[in-house]
Amino acid sequence: MMLIERIEKALKSNNGKIPQELIEIEASKAKKTYFKTDNTVICVMRLESGHEIVGYAQVLDKNNFDENIGKRVAENKCKDKLWEVLGSIAIVVKEFEKKGE
Repeated sequence: MMLIERIEKALKSNNGKIPQELIEIEASKAKKTYFKTDNTVICVMRLESGHEIVGYAQVLDKNNFDENIGKRVAENKCKDKLWEVLGSIAIVVKEFEKKGE
């Protein structure tokens, strides 16, 4: 099933809203690549559709840097942006449904 079909199905079964579960599913299917410096972690989340979302975490003092925490924060920022991506697609899906009525 393609992403747009999963969004359409989720909208129909959730009163026209994108459920948190869909965000988690899409994030879990995405390929994640991490880059790091002394005080920053960058997460590039590549969705099955090929769309890439970038999130990052940064500390001011590299002595406070924890790579695992940085990865988690950067990935969560990607998930926050994933809401925007799926929300934009959902708007288009709803418009096409209206025109089809």
